[in-house]
Amino acid sequence: MRNENNPLEPRLKKEKDRILCISLSTRVLCVRCKNQSFLKFQMDEPSLNLNLPIGNILQSIESRRGSVPAILYAAKYANLEVCEHLVKHGANVNVTDVQGNNVYHCAVMNVNNLENEMIVFFGEKKATINRINCQGDCAFDLAHSLGKEDVAETIFQVYNAVENCDSFSE
Repeated sequence: MRNENNPLEPRLKKEKDRILCISLSTRVLCVRCKNQSFLKFQMDEPSLNLNLPIGNILQSIESRRGSVPAILYAAKYANLEVCEHLVKHGANVNVTDVQGNNVYHCAVMNVNNLENEMIVFFGEKKATINRINCQGDCAFDLAHSLGKEDVAETIFQVYNAVENCDSFSE
């Protein structure tokens, strides 16, 4: 039965004779083709209502995050206020998810266009910046591959400041 609302169907149908396997994990659909190429589709996450009180936002994060650490989920789907709150209450800024993504990777993918302020914040909190995820990308490479050159520049500046033990200032 054809699903008219499935935006992946035309692409998958076109590739069906070449598909070896399909996997879905943490809202990313990966398709491995017989020619060893990969197709990746990011599944949309329902947005958080950031106009709610911080307690309600945190409850929403807790109910949605699954096995993803709250600070990583917040870095991707929330705002700086939420991340500050989590760190103030003990969140580890050096945690990674099962795919090796850290707070910088998640901040690069922030859905609210708050990438730069998140990256500076995590730099101020001395989060380890030079981590490579399971796809072989550091946050700088990820930002560059997503066409977020201003974010890549911010990562570069934070990396240099952390490596040179400079203090951050606005």
